[in-house]
Amino acid sequence: MKPSRLPRVLLFPAALVALTQCQEKEQPAAAKGSEVIEDVAKVVAEVVESESGLGAEERAAVVPVAALARGDVDAVASLIDPKGAVDRLGELKMWDFIRSVAMEEEGTDPEEAISEVAAPILPFVSEDLSVIYGKGASEFFDLYLQIGKRMNYYQFRSLSQAFAQGIVSGDLSTSMEAMGGGAPFEGIIGEVEKFLPQLQQLRVPPIVFASKISDESARQQAMDQIGSLFSMAAPQGEAVSFASAGSDFNGFKFSGEPIAQQIEANPEDLIARFGPETTQRLIDTIREKTVVVANAVVGDYVMVYVGGDTESCPLTGSLEESLAANDRIAFIDGYKDLPVHGFLYGAKELIEATFQTDSFTQIAAGVVDGLREVEGFGDPRELISLLGLVEEKEKALYSFYKPETVGGVISVDHGVSFDLFGGYESGALRNDAPHHLESLGEGENTLLFADAVVSPEYQKALSEYIDLLVTITYSAAEHVAGLTPANDKMAQYQQMFTMFDESFRNDLLKLWNGIMLADQGLGDERAFVVDVSGAVPSLPGVPPAVVENGRMPRMTYLAPVSDRSKLADSWKEIDTSVRSLLATARDLGAGDLNMLVPTNSEKNDLVTWYFDAAAFSDDLKPSVTVSDQWFAASTSRTHALDLIGKAAAAGEGERTGAWLKLDTDVLAAYLSDLVTLVDEQGEDIIPDPGALEEFRARLPMIRDGIKAFEELDAITIHEREENGRRRATFRITTD
Repeated sequence: MKPSRLPRVLLFPAALVALTQCQEKEQPAAAKGSEVIEDVAKVVAEVVESESGLGAEERAAVVPVAALARGDVDAVASLIDPKGAVDRLGELKMWDFIRSVAMEEEGTDPEEAISEVAAPILPFVSEDLSVIYGKGASEFFDLYLQIGKRMNYYQFRSLSQAFAQGIVSGDLSTSMEAMGGGAPFEGIIGEVEKFLPQLQQLRVPPIVFASKISDESARQQAMDQIGSLFSMAAPQGEAVSFASAGSDFNGFKFSGEPIAQQIEANPEDLIARFGPETTQRLIDTIREKTVVVANAVVGDYVMVYVGGDTESCPLTGSLEESLAANDRIAFIDGYKDLPVHGFLYGAKELIEATFQTDSFTQIAAGVVDGLREVEGFGDPRELISLLGLVEEKEKALYSFYKPETVGGVISVDHGVSFDLFGGYESGALRNDAPHHLESLGEGENTLLFADAVVSPEYQKALSEYIDLLVTITYSAAEHVAGLTPANDKMAQYQQMFTMFDESFRNDLLKLWNGIMLADQGLGDERAFVVDVSGAVPSLPGVPPAVVENGRMPRMTYLAPVSDRSKLADSWKEIDTSVRSLLATARDLGAGDLNMLVPTNSEKNDLVTWYFDAAAFSDDLKPSVTVSDQWFAASTSRTHALDLIGKAAAAGEGERTGAWLKLDTDVLAAYLSDLVTLVDEQGEDIIPDPGALEEFRARLPMIRDGIKAFEELDAITIHEREENGRRRATFRITTD
């Protein structure tokens, strides 16, 4: 166990005593006290700074635009030094290989083609491209998504209504026509009065588009081009100027007045739809809306502002009031000494606004109302009742989700990393739970390793949600089959459904329940391992050299056992249902189908079950190995037993959450050996002379591709909890 570290605040008294004792005795008391206070203040400042991370100025050095964005902005997205990032990619051997293949196959150099296209805009986009969303974006996106959900309601109401009418009439083409209709838009327009209070309060969200251009002449050229665009719209707007971040913005304000006047000139259609009072409120709302577009040079940045007024520009000239001084972006503090090429920040308020927990509920409501409007569709009360449960199950599932402030960083350090902090944490994984199986991924020839700790509570909620959706689908199919058929096709469907319902339904349910029961018998941690150490079995048609020198992938899914009795009951359910399904298929003329009888072998307390017909060697033996402690489903009995032995000896690891690693070194070595083997034994492996000749003609290019691939080391994905928040990392590591 590591020794615990005392809180640094406890160092303050010790520092005070030490500094006091170090003073020269001949100093006057007042001077001595003053110096002691100054020295202690320095110690305190150093400790506080080290505990709180980077200061605003240091963060601004990592993400320059953060020094200009106000601290209360809703979101910022930034590409930092994109040209530098592209140049680094261009240094990879993989890019050289892609260029050589393109030149050989198509006669063109992609680098030259890209350079030719990018050359005119490169001076304007090569340093820093950023978008800043100010306060108000959350409210805008919330309303946008609310309207979107209501459009889904009307879309599915229209579709379900058209589908039901098509079933009744026997012509399902009407439902396809409804898909391209305007029912969703007509429906949402009919709810204008409902959304009118929000529309009245809504303002165009303040957005700043920023491009860093250090070269003064290029910067002026960009400003001139933007000015030309503005001048085209000048006759419809009013010139405006305002100051922000120490610079003068100039542009135009556009009012909703012209649009309101056009509506007032011919209001009859709106009055017929909404009535005179709502129509007037709508016109007044449009009249009050304004859009401001302006641009300015702020430092080395060319900035374009779009917003509802001149006061909401989300920029600041004060570093202390900037986003750089806001600890919500403290996630960048660990990147001080790394090249950072991408930055993302989203305030918790924005994430909560975009976090919708009733999307499918709106769809279900639309389906219910659509079915109710169709005569002759029978009484779909059972189906409607099931659809009514969607909201309950959806809420139960989304109760595990936790929206938080989101941050993202793209950085370069012996490869490239994409880090995501916070955001939507689904609760599907226990990101704070330590791994006990991580040593299983340390094998010499392990190609792929995945390890995660799942949440059984989330799994249960998800299973119930999926079960409900499947039940709804079946209930809809059953209801349609119970209607009087409108034509021969519907009569044929009725017969097919009856056969399915009577012959297969119960067995398929048992099979599904058996699979779910098996999952309940396993522990929370699950691992999946693929290696390339399998011996190739001696089979008819396999050349002896391949058997002797070849290697074969082996795959194993492994988990601890929490309840072996559930695994046993699960197999009984699965075995019984599969036997019954095969018997039914045989009775229906599908051929002589029989369930194979599994064979078992024992080693210590481990029992391996497999089918003799599918077992060619211990390394090619699809099987299930189980004990009171472990469960493994594998293509190789040997692999499963080896991994279980490692798992039994493993202790608590350092990683938490979920982990996946693709070892590209192992992949490159395996491909290289495979290509060499095929080349040496080509006549035996590729009997077609033409295909073999083509393979050998392409062999130099294939080897070049593998050699370029060797530059990569691994691709990893890691989701875990750090400092109380979710962090997910996608990383491509290079040698």
